[in-house]
Amino acid sequence: MTLGSEYTESEKPLLDQLIGLGWSHTEGSKSEPVVTGRESFRESLIENRLREALRNINLGPDGQPWLDDSRLSESVSTLTRTQTGKLIEINERMTERLLEGVSVAGLPDWDQGRSQRIEFIDFDHPERNDFLAVNQFRVDEPGGQAKKFVVPDVVLFVNGIPLVVIECKSPYVTDPMAEGINQLRRYANQRDLGAPEGNEQSSPHTRVSSPSSSTSASGCSATRRRRRTKSTTSKTSSSRVVTISHVRRPVRHH
Repeated sequence: MTLGSEYTESEKPLLDQLIGLGWSHTEGSKSEPVVTGRESFRESLIENRLREALRNINLGPDGQPWLDDSRLSESVSTLTRTQTGKLIEINERMTERLLEGVSVAGLPDWDQGRSQRIEFIDFDHPERNDFLAVNQFRVDEPGGQAKKFVVPDVVLFVNGIPLVVIECKSPYVTDPMAEGINQLRRYANQRDLGAPEGNEQSSPHTRVSSPSSSTSASGCSATRRRRRTKSTTSKTSSSRVVTISHVRRPVRHH
């Protein structure tokens, strides 16, 4: 990696701050998907981390993991299979799925064999979740053309699910926020230039362009979940970091 001002004065301070908040960190690779726990650069989820998290946060009546490979595959497939519709519609469906979970077959001797709801994120015990920041996270554009890909500066994963995409900019760019947002729109194929670009299918778990800048010239633009979240901000001299302090489920009124 060439250590220019974008990395040293924006991306690196952001990563250091996330590590200080308890996030794990992996530096991505543009040639080896296995470095980030994937079989292919076409994948946007880190499935091995997701499977492990599902086992750990969904416990049986004896307080022990109970999900077998079949139930795990069924749960994971609800996030990985190709979705139809406009991006905002897909995002809404994914939001509900992440917040509400999915149902899988139960056990014969548990709760009279009823189906059980599987959670993707443990909202009641945040410490049980797996938090990972990956910088330079390559995702190939669709169509099987491996030479065309996007590389967001930082992607934040909760239980292997990409929830936040961050684009960092050098303090010497004239308008870093506008340039960062433009890149985020390109990643999600949202610039309407007449030809497809980026990877729209890699963005169903992230939400809306939410710029985050600092009092200095540099900054990071982030795509993050916009519904039912409470966030806090922390500052360094060269970047402002948006982190999720906790996420609440919706309150149901009957």
